[in-house]
Amino acid sequence: MTISSNGPVMFSDLRSEFTPLQYGQLVKLSDFYSDANSKYTSNIPGIPANSNLNFINISAFKGKTNTNPIIPTNVFTNYVSTTCKNSMIAIYGFCIYSKDYNGPIVTVRNEGTSAVADFYSSNYTPTLANSNGQLLGSWLASANGRIVTWYDQSGRGQHLNQATNASQPIVKYDITINQYYMSLSNNTNIIGSNVFPTTTISNMHMITKTKDVVPSTSYLWSLNGNNTNSPGRFSGHWPYSNMAWYFDPGDAGNGRASTVGKIPVVNSVLTVASAFMSSASNYNAFCINSNTGTLFKSTSTSNALVSGGIRFNPMSDVVNTNVYGMTIFNTRMSLADEAYIMSNI
Repeated sequence: MTISSNGPVMFSDLRSEFTPLQYGQLVKLSDFYSDANSKYTSNIPGIPANSNLNFINISAFKGKTNTNPIIPTNVFTNYVSTTCKNSMIAIYGFCIYSKDYNGPIVTVRNEGTSAVADFYSSNYTPTLANSNGQLLGSWLASANGRIVTWYDQSGRGQHLNQATNASQPIVKYDITINQYYMSLSNNTNIIGSNVFPTTTISNMHMITKTKDVVPSTSYLWSLNGNNTNSPGRFSGHWPYSNMAWYFDPGDAGNGRASTVGKIPVVNSVLTVASAFMSSASNYNAFCINSNTGTLFKSTSTSNALVSGGIRFNPMSDVVNTNVYGMTIFNTRMSLADEAYIMSNI
């Protein structure tokens, strides 16, 4: 068993009595035991006897082979409530966010060689490698990597696609936070079908992680495939070219929530936003970077069309936006689940 201070635990040989730490120290498997919360603690020298190593319940161990990793703490489906897990209807990211997902993260086209390959999240970290174990950066060499498919990790098959070479976004790596992202420009976008089970909705919740470099005069994302006015509009200006943020689930009137006149927003900043529709609360709302601060609300809410499906970037103006992840739920989350996902997306 190889142990990394910041990464997952790898069971390389469960039959071994002694297993090496990454820095070479040998310990016995018996040195690891389950505490009352079914998490693992240790009596390894140098680690307090009752320290919590943040390992998850053994039931989450993926047991198909003895080389599968235990999943680290930033996987959504380990630490959110059952209600939240059951309401997840689409999960997009560049590392594993669901412990039950074993498929590729993204299909990439090498712009230099025209080769196309699926890439997987290695050991539940942001590292991406193909089925031969070759890392994405090595496979691309100096060429751009164009995103053909961004896979949905919810298990519902709501993947986002772009078949036209010239319109495919570029996958890039943010060295400051060690995470891949999708780079959208004015001539690129990616689209998918309706992720909801109905054509109109009155409740939903979504969390995005983005970095806007050149603000758009149109929307960044749409859940109805367009940006028409009521009742067809369901879009997010994250932010708009005037640097205000707008959340328009259904219309741009009373159903709109925005930052106008409330806080100044600057571009080129990594931002996590959480937005929801709530028929029970009778308003739509969103928050930026924390759900304990300002909640930007609409004056009312109503049903919204979603039949047009997901679309990132209308390609109608000059834009430069990085998208790191998006999760979509069919109901409003609890504050605790919302805070956890905002912190880990």
